[in-house]
Amino acid sequence: MDPTILTFEVRRSDLEALVHADLASKAALSSIDDPDSWKAAAALFEPSNELLDDIARVFRRRAAQFASLLNERANQTQPIFRMDHDVLRIIFDYVAAIDRPRLYRERVKWIKLGHVCRNWRNVLHDATHLWARDVFEVFGVERACEILPLTRNSPLNLVRPLERPYSYETYTTSGLLSVYLPLMGRARAFHSAISSEKNWSSISDALSRDPIPHLEELVLKWDTNSELTADTRIQLARHPRLQSLKMTGYLAQPHVGNSITSADLDLKPYMGTVTPSQESLLDLLDSMVNLKHLRLGHWRTSNQHAPSRTIELLALQSLMVTNSDVDSFLRLIGCLRLPALIQTCVNIAGVTNRASPRENIVDCARLQSTLDRLESSFAGSLAITQRKYVYVAHARTDTPSSAVKLTIRWSGIYKPQFNRFWQWLPDTPTPELYIQFLADSADANDLARTVSRYLSSSCTPQHPVHLQWREGVILGNTQGISYWTAALSLFKDVQSVLIYEASNGGHGSLLTALAESEQEGSAGPLLNSIRCLCVRATGSWWGLEQRLDLGQGQDALLVDFMRRRAARGTPIESLEMRLLDADRASVLWPLHGEKRDGAPIPGKQALLQLAREVGARADFVPVEVEFSPGKDFPQWRTSQYTDVLLTYETPAL
Repeated sequence: MDPTILTFEVRRSDLEALVHADLASKAALSSIDDPDSWKAAAALFEPSNELLDDIARVFRRRAAQFASLLNERANQTQPIFRMDHDVLRIIFDYVAAIDRPRLYRERVKWIKLGHVCRNWRNVLHDATHLWARDVFEVFGVERACEILPLTRNSPLNLVRPLERPYSYETYTTSGLLSVYLPLMGRARAFHSAISSEKNWSSISDALSRDPIPHLEELVLKWDTNSELTADTRIQLARHPRLQSLKMTGYLAQPHVGNSITSADLDLKPYMGTVTPSQESLLDLLDSMVNLKHLRLGHWRTSNQHAPSRTIELLALQSLMVTNSDVDSFLRLIGCLRLPALIQTCVNIAGVTNRASPRENIVDCARLQSTLDRLESSFAGSLAITQRKYVYVAHARTDTPSSAVKLTIRWSGIYKPQFNRFWQWLPDTPTPELYIQFLADSADANDLARTVSRYLSSSCTPQHPVHLQWREGVILGNTQGISYWTAALSLFKDVQSVLIYEASNGGHGSLLTALAESEQEGSAGPLLNSIRCLCVRATGSWWGLEQRLDLGQGQDALLVDFMRRRAARGTPIESLEMRLLDADRASVLWPLHGEKRDGAPIPGKQALLQLAREVGARADFVPVEVEFSPGKDFPQWRTSQYTDVLLTYETPAL
């Protein structure tokens, strides 16, 4: 409670002074030409305004105190008032935890809980670990002297303050370090950029001199345009609780036998300079015997000779390698044995030398070599033994031209959303292996055949039962039926297939390939074991007509395919055509007419006509999809649209 709430008094003389100022000002305003009375009246306003401000401030606080007392009295009859103190602490911790990844205005919700009543306010003041966590990140340096007493002796998060709305406060690295370094002995987390040699010297001295007893998280980023050499690093002291290490640049070398469980190493600052050697990287990894999660970005090395030694990371569960070149990745992965690996992401499509733009193009031989290396390094791990679900994405890219980006992912659980995999430090890793690389579009058939052969014949106790194949711009169409035959012919045991066709179908569509494989004289039916087929298409009306290759009567492609499968005794039990947001168009042209022959009709009516043409049931299904426009710090949002789901009943024999 503010002491002025009780000690402030309004004296009779104060009220008389206010009345005198009021009368004097009225008299001065009524005078036509009396500057002396104007000055005298104006002089009375300053003490009167100060007195009125004090009265208003105190009265507002007293009113808030009365409201709090009344709320507390009303809450005494509610079950929430009788909640145990430890339960209330859990509530505060939970609210603070779920709002942690959000923006500034969401991060202060746990403080607002203290407005409920006195019991909750007492819990708020006792939550020293929450004040210590947000003292700088949420409240900023300017309020640190006010918040620090509430933290008592709890370990502090010494991190950069969040950007706050309507705040013009700017923070320099040197300015933050002048505040943070004296508090390093209490640090739980320390995040800092390094913008000068002076910063480097100060941070190096603080981290290498004495152990910091509570330090759990260390983030260092080289933030300068000057050249960074491979020898620029800190030899860390024996910080007993350090578990998370994130470095942009090879900045810190922990002691052997450390407790680090998560390491994030981004070598982008070395692009164009001398990168650390593979030997030094292996030394770093070999020192982390408890490492569970590893992310390595922009890894490349000019050393063409692979080290002879091999290291085994027995505890590593998740691995993410991004923006690495192919040869550097192959040399590195050949030195690792990861028997406990569960979740893996390898992106070797992001680094391309401008002078030699095709150096990272993967042909069939290099692809097979990559898959073999993965098989050897991850032998026995869940990342490769759990292959119940297979996902493939094949799309063009403009860097370099004529290249395609091929993505392969196999998983032990049904997880069709590709973007969900990219979440770093998953709470519970799921058995997955994700690899993305660049290939030549001319090799599309051979690459598809190589991928299919590897996935279908690799030594695994589980054969894939679900296949998802995502096609990019015009790939399937330009390659024709031979592409689909090469891609799908080896999947003998797949029971369900989900196809994303971004290209206009016609003679290159999957349905055309499936139908022709059922014809007499063909090499044999594709996907002979499937019972469920789902094709997702875009909302283009003319593209839909071409993709479905719709006709009437006995010559309809879709009807013919369904009947032939049923006649062979292997009917398609469920076939869905999901048209993404196709009803959004205000008008569509008739199904069997040119634009000049018929008037456009409403989109929903046209889609219902399409359903009648092929004997399907049309359902307009509201869909919510989460996506993240951010990269380093995703902010998940929800997009709403409507799917048009065409469901076909199995024809009777």
